[in-house]
Amino acid sequence: MSETCCVCGAPGLLIPLGHSSACPACSTQSAAEVAAVEHLRKLLRPVVRAWAGGWVEAGLSDETLRALLELEGASWASEDPLGADPDTVN
Repeated sequence: MSETCCVCGAPGLLIPLGHSSACPACSTQSAAEVAAVEHLRKLLRPVVRAWAGGWVEAGLSDETLRALLELEGASWASEDPLGADPDTVN
């Protein structure tokens, strides 16, 4: 029995990907996704820390801020990242 890509199911040349193996196309896509997440974190970390610091000083708890960040992240999931800014659309 031959192995197949853990993402798309394609047989053939597989590249280790975590605890499984993926085809070259899926491995490339996975690497790009990891790089995108790392880049986004690097861009957002100082902004979120400054935002959180100000709101902690205003009396909000870490728990509240974590919940707000989670809600904001979920709201981004339903938006087109390249689309119009929903705050400026009439």
